[in-house]
Amino acid sequence: MEERKEAVLQELKEKFDECKADLGFEPSFEEIDSIFFVSDWVLESGFVSENFSRQLCKRIIDTYGSWQNYFHNLVMPAPGYIPYMTESKAIGEDGKKDLLKLIAKIFNLITMNTEIGLNKDKTKEREFIDKSVRFWNDEFKEKAQEIMGKVRKGWENQINGVNRGKKDNVYSG
Repeated sequence: MEERKEAVLQELKEKFDECKADLGFEPSFEEIDSIFFVSDWVLESGFVSENFSRQLCKRIIDTYGSWQNYFHNLVMPAPGYIPYMTESKAIGEDGKKDLLKLIAKIFNLITMNTEIGLNKDKTKEREFIDKSVRFWNDEFKEKAQEIMGKVRKGWENQINGVNRGKKDNVYSG
């Protein structure tokens, strides 16, 4: 088992190096892996695609898509679903405005990737990878940490009964 794992990881690094040389994107394997957990994902799937650049882009989109889905539920929580209603109230209106901006930027990346899949433009693919990492480092990570801090604080308040019943705080359940 360990031997198979090492072989897959070695193949991943070789394909990454080939992809980087072919496309010319800036981030290193370590930087991309620390953000998007490409190694874990490839090990879980059990293979490295012959078309690795598209596999890498899919992993990037899967990561951002997961965040986008969660953020959407904070902005527009399902009625009656107490966890998202509680978290939505915890982030407040300013937090929701921040999330709407992040969601728009995520969808810009998602549609950029979809377009690349259709037209096979290697220059755009390089730009997509660079832009995805830059967005994470320059904006996304900090805003996501800020939002998650508010969400965690909201749950702490809920546990401790702080502001229970207040209209503008967490769910008053």
